[in-house]
Amino acid sequence: MIIDIKYHIASIVAVFLALGVGILVGSGMVRDSVLIEQQERIIDRLELDFAELRASRDDLHARLAMAERLLAASFRFEEEACTRLASGKLLGKRVAAIASGDGMSRENIDRVCRAIENAGGTVTLVMHVCKRLEPVSSDEAKEVALACGIAETSPQAVRGAAAEALALCAAFGEVSPCVSALATLGYVTLDRDAPGRTDAVIVAGGSQDPAADAMHVDIPIVRALRKMGVATIGIEAADVRFSYIKDYKREGIATVDCADTPLGRLSLIYALAGGWGHFGIKDTAESLVPNVFPR
Repeated sequence: MIIDIKYHIASIVAVFLALGVGILVGSGMVRDSVLIEQQERIIDRLELDFAELRASRDDLHARLAMAERLLAASFRFEEEACTRLASGKLLGKRVAAIASGDGMSRENIDRVCRAIENAGGTVTLVMHVCKRLEPVSSDEAKEVALACGIAETSPQAVRGAAAEALALCAAFGEVSPCVSALATLGYVTLDRDAPGRTDAVIVAGGSQDPAADAMHVDIPIVRALRKMGVATIGIEAADVRFSYIKDYKREGIATVDCADTPLGRLSLIYALAGGWGHFGIKDTAESLVPNVFPR
């Protein structure tokens, strides 16, 4: 009897254990199937999203390619149109260019010179000023001062004398002992050689360097040119981080703030031809281009 009771108890316990295990397994299976269904829905949604993203990406790529083609065509048209509009505007004009620092690359200065020549002008001199006109060593200061014919060797005195010598060189083609000394010391390089008075001088500035200052080179030269009565135009590239246009405007000279572009070069040609003003795309400009279509 006792054995039968123990047997029944064991059987009942086994049944309950079996039921418990079944419940656990069943609930686990239910949970797994629900989880799998949820994962499948998420995967389906992701696949749909990825498909939409791929379609959007392909559409953007196509639109970007078309925009690039249109932009390239616009640049070609702009270059051709500006070249034609500038044709003959500078016949007989003699122009010198002075570039300071890194505001206008040599490549862009070359483009400016070609634009002047295509308009009928002559580029008499291209001067690149590679350093501030303030010798950092006393020996260099003495050498430059001696070559410039001044006794004082302060940075301000040397800068003023050097700026005047460079302005004379650009305006009249005179390579003085001071200019030769500056070239020997690596302050300037001179390209082209067409002696004689120029009709106008371009001063190309602006900089990518936060330590740059128009007073180190550009403004002393502009002031010297103005004293000589030489027409002067200040230019720079559109993408310079530190613009000199405000400094040029304070000196009362015409300006072009995007001379690295066809429109900027067209504005420069018209300014050299007598169209005084402040042209370009920056806040300092008064108009995009000169009045190239007079009524």
